[in-house]
Amino acid sequence: MDKLDRSEIAAFLPDELKGLNIEVFEEIDSTNTYVKKKVLEAASCVDAPDDARACLALGATGLVVANRQTLGRGRSGHSFYSPENTGIYMSYYYTPENGLTDAEIITTRAAIAVVRALEALYHERFMIKWVNDIYYNDHKIAGILTEAVTTGINVGTVVVGIGINVTTEDFPDEIADRAGSLPLKEDISRNTIISFVTRELIKMSSLPSDDRSYYDEYDLRLMLKGERVSYLEKGETKYGTIIGVNKDFALRLRDDTGREVLIDSGEISEIRKKSP
Repeated sequence: MDKLDRSEIAAFLPDELKGLNIEVFEEIDSTNTYVKKKVLEAASCVDAPDDARACLALGATGLVVANRQTLGRGRSGHSFYSPENTGIYMSYYYTPENGLTDAEIITTRAAIAVVRALEALYHERFMIKWVNDIYYNDHKIAGILTEAVTTGINVGTVVVGIGINVTTEDFPDEIADRAGSLPLKEDISRNTIISFVTRELIKMSSLPSDDRSYYDEYDLRLMLKGERVSYLEKGETKYGTIIGVNKDFALRLRDDTGREVLIDSGEISEIRKKSP
């Protein structure tokens, strides 16, 4: 078992990022929950608004990593299985210079960051299940939860939570059929993976809000393209065939009438390939 270590994570970062604030926990309820509390506490640490910006800046960007989560969270209120020693549970947080962007944009950029990092390390192809899951060999190996914290003082802090199954083998029955782990490579430590993912996250988070240069890269890795799927929309099960994503990364489907439907993350809870 490789032990999570702040200095080892920092060692793999480029020189300009070695000063990044990194916190490592053996156990935590949720890295995203911890960061959100941290941001709110920073916002209240001084009274004067001018000073508050300086105070917030001390914790405006950073990384929180845990060996185990007791209350790991996924999208739509789902939990994220977070056993000790076998996975990566991390939250990278930053304050965008130009304010918050749409959730799809933040999440798709994070997905590309994870895929780029893993493909650089493992030399394998990883796929993205819209909008926030990473798959390898048709099994989910990572999930992303992006959240925003606004305080009235700052323009808003983005929290990008990422869970990766590195060597996890035993999964709860309800996810055992679709959950998986990274390919086995004993020479790749969790610290290395965290560092590579963080580097890519920082690159993607620094893009201008209207930058869509990674569109083709995302579309190429989109799972279930051309497949007929079922999805829940406002509590009702509907069916359609996935075409791809549009330039704002909403999911494009063609329904049974031939009409094209755009779905954003606020309208859908899950997508599943329809059984024959």
